Amino acid sequence: MSDTPASPAPPDDELHETLEMIATVVASVSNRVDDQTTVLDRVNKTAAEARQAAFAARSQTDPMQQAAQFEKAVMTLVKSTINEQPV
Repeated sequence: MSDTPASPAPPDDELHETLEMIATVVASVSNRVDDQTTVLDRVNKTAAEARQAAFAARSQTDPMQQAAQFEKAVMTLVKSTINEQPV
């Protein structure tokens, strides 16, 4: 075993200064994480809105759905015309 003592502990002033710097770094990182969380929330909301708009656009441009709506309108018009014919 060695008779030399372990490194002496740093003076209290140095320890206090080191802890202050660590606290400042942690606070800064925390603020940055909060800012990034806010940005990611906005990105997620925008992506959800874009996805919703894409589904709406797809259904509005679907030829089969347009044909079904056209058929329904024509049939309604034909039925009302037939019902208006005198007997």
